[in-house]
Amino acid sequence: MPEVKTTIENWAGIHYKNLALNVIEFGKPSYNYWNKGEAGTWLFLEGFTVKLDGEVYNAHLTITKKPTMDLDGLNWTYCHLTVDRKSKNHVFYKVDEDGGFETTQTLYDGEGKQRGAATHYANDQINHATLMSQMDHDMRLIFAHLV
Repeated sequence: MPEVKTTIENWAGIHYKNLALNVIEFGKPSYNYWNKGEAGTWLFLEGFTVKLDGEVYNAHLTITKKPTMDLDGLNWTYCHLTVDRKSKNHVFYKVDEDGGFETTQTLYDGEGKQRGAATHYANDQINHATLMSQMDHDMRLIFAHLV
């Protein structure tokens, strides 16, 4: 995937691209950082909602990566979608350089250490098949745009 700077630039204008999204609706795209290690370990891409089964939920995409001081720390591969609801609300992705993706069990935690997603979100079912299916079309378009 691109450098974080490019991801932020592409995210900022995503709502102007008229992507044929099925369940995601954009307000004003924004971003935020959170880290325990080097700056930018987690990048939150925010400013959208998801409509699932007639209910609208706030959501965000979290880019998880190695600390920026790492040799390959400027680029990212792993991310996860969070839908703000009680359960079955995370899908974890490994994204390639062309925007193609697959689901995964991997993330980098706030200290930049690789962890299992199920360990990090121990009280939730991650990669729930229904949520993955509902999000698939829209995530393909979003990842293609971010590259």
